[in-house]
Amino acid sequence: MFTETLAFIDVARSVILVAWVALAILILALLAAAVERFVVASARADDILFEALLPLDEPTARRFYPLFKRRSKNVGIAWLLSVVTGPLGAYLYLGDYGRAALALVTLNGLGAWWIASWFIIPQAVLIALRSDVKTSIADLNFGALQR
Repeated sequence: MFTETLAFIDVARSVILVAWVALAILILALLAAAVERFVVASARADDILFEALLPLDEPTARRFYPLFKRRSKNVGIAWLLSVVTGPLGAYLYLGDYGRAALALVTLNGLGAWWIASWFIIPQAVLIALRSDVKTSIADLNFGALQR
């Protein structure tokens, strides 16, 4: 009977070890996919800036760029905030106060929001950048009207 108990404990230990290894592999795969999304979002952020500058003449582009950079959101900073503070910090940085409040009220979904934010935040940064482009162009047009 004692040997059967020891055999059961060995089997249980093996199952737990396999489960932990599988969980670690899953988390690493999710992290790799999330990093890839952030890299793609960073490249897309450059494309958004280029598309905004393309139709502008050089003097206007020189005025536009500082306006845009002053208010634009950085994918790397959003990612760092997401990793360090969870989605709450990243959503506050992006100005997405609804999601930030939801993350705070649900305690970051007890960790689920933290992992989900790795996939949501790159798209949220791109949306914020498009908004920043529109606002910067509106500021340029308003400044041109005031002259």
